Amino acid sequence: MDPAIEVPDFLSFESTYDFREKHLLTALWDDEIAGCGAVTIDGKTAWISRMYVHTGFRRKGIGSGIVQRLTKIARKSGSETIELWSDTRFTDAHRLYERFGFSRSGQERVLPDDPNDTVEYHFFRNL
Repeated sequence: MDPAIEVPDFLSFESTYDFREKHLLTALWDDEIAGCGAVTIDGKTAWISRMYVHTGFRRKGIGSGIVQRLTKIARKSGSETIELWSDTRFTDAHRLYERFGFSRSGQERVLPDDPNDTVEYHFFRNL
């Protein structure tokens, strides 16, 4: 993985995540970073991004905890809906989102310059 291509926002952390409109969470397990997720507040809509749980820590409730916390932040900010895009390959993540009340909208997109050249599904839910 090339971080400059895959996660350029992590390389410019302070300017990307200013914590007024964007919040980045990291999940720790025995002092190891096990996962992360971000939420961006855009008016009445909150957008989840950067959801990831390291393979060695999956099926331990970490993803659920991150989604719960991001949803709480969005709700406290006054957002009325929360949305996200998820790579079509991440079927376990899709099930997680659906357990938390997210629905697929039917919209799909391909990101320009995506090194993986994959399609993403759009998910949303009301808060």
